[in-house]
Amino acid sequence: MSEHSNAPKAVHPSLLKPTAVYLFAGYLFWPFSLIGLAIEKEDDFIRFHCAQGMAFLFLQIISGMWISFFSALVWLIIPIFFMVLAIMAMVASYVLLIIAIVKAAKGEKYHILLIGDFAEKTIQKWLINF
Repeated sequence: MSEHSNAPKAVHPSLLKPTAVYLFAGYLFWPFSLIGLAIEKEDDFIRFHCAQGMAFLFLQIISGMWISFFSALVWLIIPIFFMVLAIMAMVASYVLLIIAIVKAAKGEKYHILLIGDFAEKTIQKWLINF
């Protein structure tokens, strides 16, 4: 066996900061993302994950409202379809959320489908002087 396999893995420097808690909490509650963006002016790793967490939670709210609205409109026609769609969307969003949190804990920049690019290009630049 190789001696290098037991070597400790280096921790991403951003995860050693006290403000790294906003990186993880921001995926679960968007005000923590906003606080993280306000506090961390120079750490792109924490700012990226805070921005992505905020964008992801807003997308969950919007998609939940959209599914609720359309399921109410066609409840008598296709009730099972929208219930299954809502459950699948909820499970998929939580799977993506868990993957993002685990990747952030490992010190990796994980882009959630379309949201990661939006967070990196738009929200970070818009809130750069927040």
